[in-house]
Amino acid sequence: MGLVARRTFLAGVACALAQPALGRPSAETSRRIAAIGYEAAQSLMTLGLTPVAATNPEGYAEWGGYPVLSATVTDVGLRTEPNLELLQALAPDLILVADGDLWNQDVLARIAPTLTVRIFSNEKSALAAADQGLIELGTRLGRGATARAVVAARSRAMHALAKADVDRRPTFLVTFIDGLHLYVYGDRSLFGEVWTGCGFANAWTRPTNSWGFAIVGIQDLADVPDAWLLHIGRFGGPLKRALAQDPVWAALGFSDPGRVVEIPPVLPFGGAPSAHRFADLLLQFFDGPLGQENGSTRRGSLDISLPFRAPWPIDL
Repeated sequence: MGLVARRTFLAGVACALAQPALGRPSAETSRRIAAIGYEAAQSLMTLGLTPVAATNPEGYAEWGGYPVLSATVTDVGLRTEPNLELLQALAPDLILVADGDLWNQDVLARIAPTLTVRIFSNEKSALAAADQGLIELGTRLGRGATARAVVAARSRAMHALAKADVDRRPTFLVTFIDGLHLYVYGDRSLFGEVWTGCGFANAWTRPTNSWGFAIVGIQDLADVPDAWLLHIGRFGGPLKRALAQDPVWAALGFSDPGRVVEIPPVLPFGGAPSAHRFADLLLQFFDGPLGQENGSTRRGSLDISLPFRAPWPIDL
């Protein structure tokens, strides 16, 4: 398949990923819904419903909440301490609460009826629970078709990536906290499930917490000496400089060209919308500028050309 055909296919998948988030006008659009927690805000935006209020919109953006919140959304404080007086003054008809913030649901219920968006479950895989949670929420809000379209689009993207004939060496999926510590996502995390569901190997095999991640030091990445590192989120200048001077980082070989790549931030605990966003970024990950330099490969019966390496290399 030629370059034009390849671009056409990938553009089609990208459109399929993006279109469900736009939603369509309905009676639900006029509802005044407040979102408590980044996950709640992201779920509403993905369903095409802009909340009248949300907790900490600035933090939502920093953590990679997507779609971007409208400037019309009122900031009602932190998820742990929402401004109840302001929230009451806004008179929402419904308050959507992420399942990690249920401790304040009784207080919020005095202002307006509450509804919970389920993100994780101990009884199901992270991805299955996230998909079910978005579909249930979409159904309750009259956006069931949009929710199902989001889940189906991500599934198609994962299937396409699973067929890609690309280098699949083990990769650590991480987000740095500072120059010494980082979140590393295991197979039971949302990112880990999408990654392995695309046929890629997760280099982190040690235990994680119930959310599927662990907080570790750089030295803990030594178990797989030839692994790549995919950083979810942008590196800042101070962090780059700190790592460039770290002997452990250098000894692990992550300062070598091509060993570390980064993608824009994705909300780690954002449920199906975050899985959708991560899959979308992985398509870009494997179809970036380096693909034109490294040549093309075939991926099964789809005959789609993809590069071997990701764009956005971190130059340390």
